[in-house]
Amino acid sequence: MLGLLKENVDANASSDSRVEKLVWGATNPLKALGLKSHPDLVMASDVVYGNDPAKWTNLVQTMRDLAGPNTLVLIANVQRYP
Repeated sequence: MLGLLKENVDANASSDSRVEKLVWGATNPLKALGLKSHPDLVMASDVVYGNDPAKWTNLVQTMRDLAGPNTLVLIANVQRYP
């Protein structure tokens, strides 16, 4: 599922950039991703579908747990469902 994104990052980003799958609501996302420190940047686009408040709550909690004081979190989303 992340294959095309990984190809794009491999072709266009620095060698220390990574593409990883992370389940929202997972405990300790730093450990789940194998990170020893908070990332500088987290980018996400169209990662929640629908209006289920539990999914959005899990996303927000995961971003809070993942981000440090100097992490920039960018999330792009288009509401496609009423």
